[in-house]
Amino acid sequence: MLDSPTPPRADRPLAAEDLPPPIARWAMPVGITLLAYAALGSLLMLLSVGAALAAPMLMKMAAPGGEPPRMPMVLLVFVVTGGALSVGLGVLLGVGGLGVVAQRRVGIARVQRWAVLRLIIAAVSLVLSWLLLPTQVEYNRLAHEWQIAASNDPRMRELLGEFDPAANRRMTMITHAGGTIAVAIVPFATLIFLSRAKVQRQVERWD
Repeated sequence: MLDSPTPPRADRPLAAEDLPPPIARWAMPVGITLLAYAALGSLLMLLSVGAALAAPMLMKMAAPGGEPPRMPMVLLVFVVTGGALSVGLGVLLGVGGLGVVAQRRVGIARVQRWAVLRLIIAAVSLVLSWLLLPTQVEYNRLAHEWQIAASNDPRMRELLGEFDPAANRRMTMITHAGGTIAVAIVPFATLIFLSRAKVQRQVERWD
């Protein structure tokens, strides 16, 4: 006959296993916040990819006349691949967020995995953006010239002005760097929060 667990006795102190796991008050708000972040981020990336694919049609609707320049294939592949990876990471974060809400250690592990992968992909994306900068600036120049040629409004042509490659290169890189910093804030802050000693002690008691 199997021995049953020994119940706590009045003549011995309570052990850690005799106590219920501590309630982590942060688990619910953090898990829900991560779920919302995953859903919103995935939606924004899908819209970004859709806008890149539909760019010629949107440009033609905005200024009818002539055939607008098409995005170079290397840029299109970069955008679509980044979007697909981001959506995949969004699914991982969403599942992890559910685990955090349920106070499961596997949820914490998935969130940490998401944060590390998100930071790595953000860094790689920034490097690739820098390598593709000449191609991006050339595409921006073609789009700018097409807008001027397709516009029948002299005021619009004056507003658009002449294309400045140096200024466009600088602004494009600033935009990419700012986007990378914005994307890195949440995963970096998540890793810092989950590495706190108090949080780790609570997570160790989870199933």
